[in-house]
Amino acid sequence: MKNKSILTHHFKNGTTVQTTIKTDSLGIFKHKKTGTIVRVEYNFFDESSRRIYVIDISEIAYITSELVS
Repeated sequence: MKNKSILTHHFKNGTTVQTTIKTDSLGIFKHKKTGTIVRVEYNFFDESSRRIYVIDISEIAYITSELVS
């Protein structure tokens, strides 16, 4: 079973931020009327994946998740 994913935040300015997460822990919450992302929750895969980010969620264009072995 693949338990690890690479989560990538793609920003409107073209930059990206990646981290390794537990696949089944990802939750992306959108505003009911506008469809914009309001919150992203996940668990890091392990301690080496842990990073501290301050992300302005209004600057995210989209988020992708890719399974890894």
